Amino acid sequence: MSDFLEAGQSEAGWHRASTFLLCPRRFAMEQAAKASGEARGLSPALVSGTLLHAGLAHLYARRMSGKHDWMEPYAAIQEAARRGDKESPTPLWDEWAERLKDVIPQYVRRWGAERQWEVMGVEEELRVEVMDPRTGASYLYTQRYDLLIRNRSDRQVYIIDHKRGYELAPRIWNRYALSGQIAGYKMLGRVLYGLQFGGVLLNFVQMPGKDDGLDFQFKFMRPSLPQAEQAARDFKGTVIHVERGIAACRDAYGPEQTNATAWPGVFQDGPPCMGPFGPCPFRDYCRTGQTNQPREW
Repeated sequence: MSDFLEAGQSEAGWHRASTFLLCPRRFAMEQAAKASGEARGLSPALVSGTLLHAGLAHLYARRMSGKHDWMEPYAAIQEAARRGDKESPTPLWDEWAERLKDVIPQYVRRWGAERQWEVMGVEEELRVEVMDPRTGASYLYTQRYDLLIRNRSDRQVYIIDHKRGYELAPRIWNRYALSGQIAGYKMLGRVLYGLQFGGVLLNFVQMPGKDDGLDFQFKFMRPSLPQAEQAARDFKGTVIHVERGIAACRDAYGPEQTNATAWPGVFQDGPPCMGPFGPCPFRDYCRTGQTNQPREW
């Protein structure tokens, strides 16, 4: 039986940092919920993205190995749905597994054999220690890339990040130019690969909307991002700022695993309280002191 490539969030990555920057209380309550093993709430975006990433990961893992060591991509989508439903039951897993049955064949037809790419890694975690010049402390920073490739012609190494969305348009991908995730990839790539690092490329897949049928034709694009070199240069300072802030909150309010609700909240009519995929999963606590909202992270 072929293996299933299972990957989750990295140990100390951008999701952790960005959550703290959005709202210290949300960060603390999320960490406490994870530590207690609470089931997470799910959205269509999270489910569909998880399954799409599973399919693409297995497509490229099979190409990298040159063998059938890994599951066939659609079998991997089905297996990811089965595992997701076991952890957090919802009909969304089966619904999206069915809706994505044609995404990999259409993707392969669009991009072909991609012989110009040498696949170097799939869903692996990059790790670096960031030194704080003021305190001498060392902070672990990690990110798990979707795909690492080398261009066969110029030998440059690129990190590929798969993105899903309901439309493909410059206003969608241009917002990633100043994404901390992208800046973090650039920092890690330069530390680990030096002058061989060519940058970060986005690999977009347009997903079906709620009214699109099973014969939906997926669309694919690999747009160029606007340059944001200053963000990459500044990113080390952002990591240091986050880690100093987390340490200060722990000193002032107690550990997040036991004192999460004591950490300060940030109250906005947009993010972090209301985001593009719905409300903060801990919004009910900030309104009423109760935590009845389904959890999602």
